[in-house]
Parts: sequence; structure tokens; C-alpha cells
Amino acid sequence: MAEVANPQYNPSGVADCIDTNKLPWMPLPNVPGMSIKPARASGESGIFSLIFKLDAGSSLPASVYLGGMDMLILSGQAEYHQEDSKSILNPGTWGFVSANSRVNSFLAIEDTEVLANFHSGVAFLKEDGSLGARNGVSTNSIESKMGIKGSATCVLNFDSAVGHMIG
Repeated sequence: MAEVANPQYNPSGVADCIDTNKLPWMPLPNVPGMSIKPARASGESGIFSLIFKLDAGSSLPASVYLGGMDMLILSGQAEYHQEDSKSILNPGTWGFVSANSRVNSFLAIEDTEVLANFHSGVAFLKEDGSLGARNGVSTNSIESKMGIKGSATCVLNFDSAVGHMIG
């Protein structure tokens, strides 16, 4: 049986729950001032959920949300800047970023925690608006199968890829 982050947590009647208070914060070295608690990754849809924390004064780099993202501000206060509009986000604010939308900045005014559901990957941008560093994951070949047609299999290369242990 796989080891879990909090095996003693047993909510009544609900399967596959975790106590996020017991998960450790994982700092992201490529985004100073940001830490995450991965909550779920779906093999079926590619959606992944996490709680992220930004220290006061820290910000996410400009980015493009490839498949959209919804978020709920849990604590703190942040300034969200998309295209020509800016918003102040307080606890309880829920929002959705549409697929292929560019977010200019997400700045933590106070220490801020956010529950986020990503419907696909996020591309961080450089100061000049061009794509930032790629993660070094590439497809080498897609296998041709005789039997199962709806289950694609491929060989992936992880050249200089950055990974994070989840679970």
C-alpha cells in the first residue's frame, strides 16, 4: 500500500480526502516567495489542484494559462492584473482565468494563500513577453499499438526537467 501524507485523517463518508494542514509547504526555487501544497492530479483529465502561498511582496511572473484556472483566495490579499484591468482579491474571492489568457501579474499585498485548480499547464513569460524557460520534457516517439486504440503510449525525454515529488 502506498504511503500517504496523513493516513490517520478519516472524514466520514467521503473518499480520497486529505488534511492539507498536515501537508508540508514545498518552495518553488524558480518563483521566489512561492510555496505549494499539491492536493490532486487527475490522470484522466490532466487537471491538477494545489494550494499556493505567496509571501507579501512576491508575485507570480506574467503567464499564459493554457487550459484555464479557477481559484479561491483563502487568506491574505493580492492584486490581480489582467490586460487593462486590476483587481484587489480578498479572502472568499473566487475567480476563473479562461484558457489561453495572459495574466500580467499576481502580486501578494499580504502573505496570501490560494486554492487553485489548473485545467492544463501554465507558461511563464519573460520580461519582454516571450516564453520563459521550458521544462525540458519532450515526446520522443508515440507508440503504435495493435489493440487498445484510445490509450496513447509514448516515450518521454526529461532533459534538464525540473520535477517535484508529490505525495
